[in-house]
Amino acid sequence: EAIRYGVDVPSILTAAYNDKAPRANALIPEGTLGYWKDVPVYNRDVAKAKSYLAKSNLTSLDLTLTYQNTDEYSTWAQIVKANLQDVGINITLNPLDSSSFWAYGAGGKDKALQLFAVDFSSVAPEPAWSTMWFTCDQVDLWNWMRWCNKQFDSLHTQGIQTLDPAKREPIYIQMQQLMDADVVAIFVTN
Repeated sequence: EAIRYGVDVPSILTAAYNDKAPRANALIPEGTLGYWKDVPVYNRDVAKAKSYLAKSNLTSLDLTLTYQNTDEYSTWAQIVKANLQDVGINITLNPLDSSSFWAYGAGGKDKALQLFAVDFSSVAPEPAWSTMWFTCDQVDLWNWMRWCNKQFDSLHTQGIQTLDPAKREPIYIQMQQLMDADVVAIFVTN
């Protein structure tokens, strides 16, 4: 929560994309079945971020942010570092070439990650192609968050097996609500 409220996503969109990329507040993009139109929007609130840090009995925290050494992600990283410094979270930047970065997806190397900037591929308009990366069986592969939620997994299976779009949509919204409640990620753009 401290990190969620500490990061200024609109600043990232301005600096990295010249305000041409839309903000994402959840996993599934607008125009795709399962888009959560009423998703909460978390804006930067340094006081709230500091209060969450204090609830953890911390006044400061040191973390490493790992990312691909591209202009895009380097811009993200600089903004995140500056934003979180205001909260009391000190970020060490760890830019890597693409091969070194993606090697974290093998053999549990992702366990060493603290914070990271990553993108996921999706084949719109099928929402299961977005949610599949976050299932329990993807831990140690692509689910670098190491987030395993059995209810999410059950809903993922249910969503794939449900043919009626009107019945599928609430399944995918519920899945995103679970991700949001557990603060699995800070979404930037689709």
